[in-house]
Amino acid sequence: MRSLRACGCSTTRSTSWPAFAALKGLSERDLLRLQLVIEELFTNTIMHGYGKECDEPIEIALGAAPGRVTVQYQDAAGPYDPARALATSRERVSEPLEQRPVGHLGVHLVAAIVDDMRYARIGGRNQLQILMRVAG
Repeated sequence: MRSLRACGCSTTRSTSWPAFAALKGLSERDLLRLQLVIEELFTNTIMHGYGKECDEPIEIALGAAPGRVTVQYQDAAGPYDPARALATSRERVSEPLEQRPVGHLGVHLVAAIVDDMRYARIGGRNQLQILMRVAG
């Protein structure tokens, strides 16, 4: 498992994905899927969870086994359960485009890419465990 700590606009988060993918033999497609999921979570944490300010770390741990990648994502923002938000926003997505609020589609994007997503709030931190099936 490879762990990264990032805060604010740190570039540490994006420069390590290719190294992880190369080390684990991930395809370019799977690397892009992984990067998209993590960057969506990271951006939402900064913009919505921390209100564009970040004094707390965001912790990301990556793991890989044949045919799968795991992501453990933690932040200290206010409680936010993506699975619950997905259920609520599915109703909005079915509304006519003119009646939908702007945004709130990131959780749909993440849910469409990953195979399993589990949330817990432990010790004042959001903890999200993600499983993605990958080629190989």
